[in-house]
Amino acid sequence: HRDLHSFPTRRSSDLRALLLHIDTRESLPNQRIFHHLTDYVKGQFERCGDAACKLDMDILGWSTRNLFELSFVADYVCASDQNMQRFIGDSAIDDLDIWEKFTTIDQRAPDYLPHQESTERISRVNQKLASLGLTGKRPLQASEIAEAVNRHAEYQELYRVFSKLAHPTAWAILGGSEEPVVWEKLALLLLLKANRYTSSCLDRKSTRLNSSHLVI
Repeated sequence: HRDLHSFPTRRSSDLRALLLHIDTRESLPNQRIFHHLTDYVKGQFERCGDAACKLDMDILGWSTRNLFELSFVADYVCASDQNMQRFIGDSAIDDLDIWEKFTTIDQRAPDYLPHQESTERISRVNQKLASLGLTGKRPLQASEIAEAVNRHAEYQELYRVFSKLAHPTAWAILGGSEEPVVWEKLALLLLLKANRYTSSCLDRKSTRLNSSHLVI
């Protein structure tokens, strides 16, 4: 049980150090993107640690799966400037999808009135996507990102396992099966996986920063 408490503290310190390094390097290309990605990894890993200590297995499984996907994202965006731009473009695609869907739902109301701010936002995002050549595109899926960084086999092997823990599957709802489960051991296994994926994100971004002549 002591291992469940000590793991997150050590790795969170590494993530805070990387965040500080990124924030003090104003000349770093895509500084804001690296900050958000690192901060998101930090939040997911800390959530893993908290969930492991509480044996909150669905949150632990969900956050571990998120870190699993984030390790692919870190590999992808650090591989090339083109990949980074596609990642930024995917954010705009998601933004457009969210606002268009809510607007479509609102339009069904009998007393619907156009919302100028939403209309202008949708217009701006459409213009951005047109400038990026992404009009009509959908965001890359986790499996596609994994394939792009030559880790598709790893994705195929583990994604569904993590999903069984994170989603309301029969196994999750019933607290396992008729076979006994030592939850502390499963929590430690997941935390070890989370630590590995977090380390992968740290190493990949550190390598990219070093290649930008920004030594940590």
